[in-house]
Amino acid sequence: MSIIETLATRTSLTSSASRLVASQGSAFDVELKKAVAKEHPAHQENAVSALPKQASQQSAAAQELQEWLEMSPEERLFFTVLASMGISKEEFEAMSPEDQDRITHKVQESIKENIKEGLQTQIA
Repeated sequence: MSIIETLATRTSLTSSASRLVASQGSAFDVELKKAVAKEHPAHQENAVSALPKQASQQSAAAQELQEWLEMSPEERLFFTVLASMGISKEEFEAMSPEDQDRITHKVQESIKENIKEGLQTQIA
């Protein structure tokens, strides 16, 4: 047998062995999952049902972060002060224009007071 024939035989045997191991591995995984489901059915249901919720929470968190990063520094300051007042961005946006103006004025006054306090602290 030539070197080329030997290498070709080894290659085909190696790929056949790899396929066999892969098929046995996936068959083993399937059987393992079946056994776990039989032994702990509630555990599997909880694990499976938790995945979509967790993914949606991550998506919501990622979306919230993206919105925060897209805000200007002024908007970030405004919504940070607004949150310190116990009002979320969504709640603020759902308010009537008159209420938004009133709250905006309170936020502006709060920012001015914080700046004055900061300046007084630096001077003292």
